Amino acid sequence: MFATVAVLRPLHLRTWILGFLAAILAVYQPFFAFFIAGIFIADLFGKIDDPKSRNITGAILCGAGLALSFLPETGSRLIYVIAPACMVAGVALFAPARRLFENRVGDLLGWISFPLYLVQAAVICSFSVRGLDVLASFGFEPSMQRWLVGVATVPVALLFAILFCPVNDFAVTLSRRFGSALFGGREVSPYTGPKSRPA
Repeated sequence: MFATVAVLRPLHLRTWILGFLAAILAVYQPFFAFFIAGIFIADLFGKIDDPKSRNITGAILCGAGLALSFLPETGSRLIYVIAPACMVAGVALFAPARRLFENRVGDLLGWISFPLYLVQAAVICSFSVRGLDVLASFGFEPSMQRWLVGVATVPVALLFAILFCPVNDFAVTLSRRFGSALFGGREVSPYTGPKSRPA
């Protein structure tokens, strides 16, 4: 990602190139497509200055993402890349949808999103798997095991994500300083937690 941004940032056609790279990866390496798609969406957001055009584009992308999400399964992984990418881009561009997430809950979820992404696998592989074994030893049916462990896993994962946030905040600070030193310009203050909003 650093290399992609460093190479493409000076180019006038970078938005088109990013879109093309995301499309190619969506076909051949779907997991990695999201990383380039994120850069593409951020670049696209900065390119559309007219609020009306931004809202229309966002509404179309939101609609496309929702429609694709309800299509019958085809066995292709491509739909699992295109649908969420359309939804994320749509919400970012479409002001009414974006306002739904501009609140304290949205701020908190944004703050813990990457730490949650990092810790969820460890929580599932340790706490959740062990929880299934413990419930099985008490004679619970497999379906009940999954329900109980699933419900219990959510707060545990959230707790460990919040505990990991200071590490993530420190990494964000370093990465912004690195970006500022590499590309020049004013250093952006790191996001270090849910924003307090006036009552």
